[in-house]
Amino acid sequence: GKKADDLETVRKNGKLVVGITEFAPMDYRDADKNWIGFDADAASAFAAYLGVEVEFSLIDWDRKTFELEAGTIDCVWNGMTLTSEVTSAMACSNAYCNNAQVVVVKADVADQYQTVESLSDLAFAVEAGSAGESAISEDESLSQADYVSKSVQTDCLMEVAAGTAGA
Repeated sequence: GKKADDLETVRKNGKLVVGITEFAPMDYRDADKNWIGFDADAASAFAAYLGVEVEFSLIDWDRKTFELEAGTIDCVWNGMTLTSEVTSAMACSNAYCNNAQVVVVKADVADQYQTVESLSDLAFAVEAGSAGESAISEDESLSQADYVSKSVQTDCLMEVAAGTAGA
């Protein structure tokens, strides 16, 4: 089967190529430019368990499924939310941490936004291809909300900090 072939390929190549995006505390570089973080450390330990080296590859999160299908990476290890879209497109491990979608607004207005309905007038910044983007586009009470997609999550937070996005 496919899973056995994938494992055989990884062992034959002597390395596990892991698709990631840079986002602390999941995947980021230390002072010596080595990848560390919750996911990077777990991926490194898994590669060691398999008896192979680990190689981290920065990917465009929107193209994760394409990267897997093209064989440019062996797996994605990046705090990925196991949506039905994800689980139907790729083989997935069991979830190893809880992941919830949250809305971030400036602290001085947080008390005004305590229900989903109260968010409908805000302009959002969301990470492209993320569960957050799916949530805003699929939630009936937010389906009319304006939002802009950003390639990295930190850019979304910068939009809120700058006031160019409300959430």
